[in-house]
Amino acid sequence: MIPAQTPIEVYRNDTWISSGTILDDQDPPQVVDLQGASILVQVRRRPGSDVIFEASTGGNGVIINPDNTWSISVVVNVARAGLYYWD
Repeated sequence: MIPAQTPIEVYRNDTWISSGTILDDQDPPQVVDLQGASILVQVRRRPGSDVIFEASTGGNGVIINPDNTWSISVVVNVARAGLYYWD
């Protein structure tokens, strides 16, 4: 699965909160079973650049919910406010 790259606007020391569902590439798309999965979220200044910060399952900001959605709540540690990309 190729990760999507979505722009976000973040500010230093603010809490970034997001959630969503991961779909497979079937026709029609089906919700991916996330139970037991590991999720790593990486935030970059622009696609392909160095990682600014990251969050993951296992107590580092990303939670897999019982309904197969994921949630992230992480304090942002960036050098400056601005538009960033995450995957």
